[in-house]
Amino acid sequence: MQPFDEGVDPISQGFLEEDVTYTLPPEHLPELHADFRRYFGYDPFDDDDID
Repeated sequence: MQPFDEGVDPISQGFLEEDVTYTLPPEHLPELHADFRRYFGYDPFDDDDID
C-alpha cells in the first residue's frame, strides 16, 4: 500500500478511506504518544506500560 503525503486527499482520488495510510514526520510522534497515553491510559510502544 502506498503512503500518502500531507496535502494529498486520497479519498477524492478514488481510494477508500480504510485503504489509506498516512505517514507522519518523527517530530510528531512524542505528542501522539502523549495523546494516546492521555486517552487510553497506556503507551503501546512502551513494554513496561502494558500489564
